[in-house]
Amino acid sequence: GLEGGIVRVNDRRVLDAMLDVFGFAPDERPGVLITIDKLDKIAADGVIAELRDRGATATAVDSLAAYLARPSADAAGFDAAGIRAALPAGIPDEIVDHLVALGDTVAAARGAEAPLRFDPFLVRGMGYYTGTIFELAHPSVDYSLGGGGRYDGMIGRFLGQDAPAVGFSIGFERIVDPVSYTHLTLPT
Repeated sequence: GLEGGIVRVNDRRVLDAMLDVFGFAPDERPGVLITIDKLDKIAADGVIAELRDRGATATAVDSLAAYLARPSADAAGFDAAGIRAALPAGIPDEIVDHLVALGDTVAAARGAEAPLRFDPFLVRGMGYYTGTIFELAHPSVDYSLGGGGRYDGMIGRFLGQDAPAVGFSIGFERIVDPVSYTHLTLPT
């Protein structure tokens, strides 16, 4: 019964490539991603201010600020042209090709247009993601209903060898009773 939702999709390799294009040093990228993950809560000005306060590379912050100030490509399609329109120059073709193939596969499985939207700033806060990441969004709420992604390195830590893996979680309470969820008070 949940209709009208979309799946926001990105890839951690896109984020890494974008941070490289902007000029962030490898050692500051985890912190930069934590701040970028707040984009929908504190907006572009808040992200830029926090990065400056954290002492991130000034020229990289300037490049990110200019990119965020450009005309938005949010309505672009989930195809090569749409994904490229949402990205700065310099993102490797194989990453874009992977995302396009993902969209084609989802559309083929559904027998209809895939309800996917490329979001170059979807971070999914967990540093263990290694590839595709996604969140289920619905226009009736301002939080995700679920999400996940690819985390090839995590299982390998326990097995001693790399193992491909994808996982997700669904916010069951958020879907069943979204009104109560928005008023949920946790004990302190």
